Amino acid sequence: MKIVYLTANYLLQERKTGVQLYYENSIKAMMKNGADIKVMVFPGFRRIKKKLSSLNLKPFKDILLVRPFFRQLWLEKINIPFFFKKNTYYVFDGFLPKSKKIKKVIVVHDLMSVIYKENYSGRNYDWLNVIVPNNVDNIEKILVDSISTKKDLIHYLHIPEEKISLAYPGCDLDLYTPPYNRIVNKERYLLFMGEMRVNKNVLNMVKGFELYLKQNSNSPMIFKIVSSSGSEYEKVVSYINESSYKEHFEILDYVSEQEKVELLQKAHALLFATTYEGFGLPVIEAMAAETPVITSNTSSLKEIAEGAALLVSPDNIQEIADAITKLDDDSICSDLLQKGSERCKKFTWDNCAKSIIQALGL
Repeated sequence: MKIVYLTANYLLQERKTGVQLYYENSIKAMMKNGADIKVMVFPGFRRIKKKLSSLNLKPFKDILLVRPFFRQLWLEKINIPFFFKKNTYYVFDGFLPKSKKIKKVIVVHDLMSVIYKENYSGRNYDWLNVIVPNNVDNIEKILVDSISTKKDLIHYLHIPEEKISLAYPGCDLDLYTPPYNRIVNKERYLLFMGEMRVNKNVLNMVKGFELYLKQNSNSPMIFKIVSSSGSEYEKVVSYINESSYKEHFEILDYVSEQEKVELLQKAHALLFATTYEGFGLPVIEAMAAETPVITSNTSSLKEIAEGAALLVSPDNIQEIADAITKLDDDSICSDLLQKGSERCKKFTWDNCAKSIIQALGL
């Protein structure tokens, strides 16, 4: 059985977030595990082809003589069973072809567009609110990043449980392990990484950190926020600029993968008290970097971090402040480092690939 990923657009993006890293790393890992994988490439996508070549992937041949602008409309609206082959799974994310005669697999990373409907429109809204529910009978399998997302699919969209399979995303543990001859010295800063969307709850983390500073007036701690976009960006930046503690904040633009690793390794702690996640990759990355984690007791975050991180209510700034204070205790930090180092070993791209292969019966 072959697998064709119609997700090449994610592989093209230079500024990678969780979804882009998911496809790049899970596809590589599946190929290492013997899966026969191709990636859909449309005519004119030279940059994608070049990128796929650098990933050592075998691109899908040019078959559709369709301008890239019309590719999704053409696949969705026209019944084209002759294009697809038997004994092949086709993986989609964000659109579905009209044909009912093919083995369709979709990937659902979270239900943001369902839970926060007011912040979505157009195709981003339609994908999970309209397209998936209306086509569930013609979907072979739905791959999800967490048990939390699986429960959300069942609760909000009434998807049959047997349609859903779990494949936790992974983390490249070797990337976060410092060379044997280099000691990483921790610095006094908290770190957050991610877009400033409403679910990221950055303003409450900022307020929780302010409260910590009020209660620990001699603390030199800094809060580094790695973000350059999101619906809440202007609000958060404006609040920080008006803060009495603005010298304790540092907002960084997008950073490279290597810069991200170094920031995580040197951080005193990752502060990731978001209100909702489909998985929460920064939590696992911080654990791999041997950095303590403060995260939320909600959604998938509790699922992946409980027992190996400090969990807080994301709406309670006092709990956030108290958790930061706890990490001034070296013994608590040491305990979290040990537990986190063990926890992150569960989440590897090899395990992710094996879960997908098993789910599809390959």
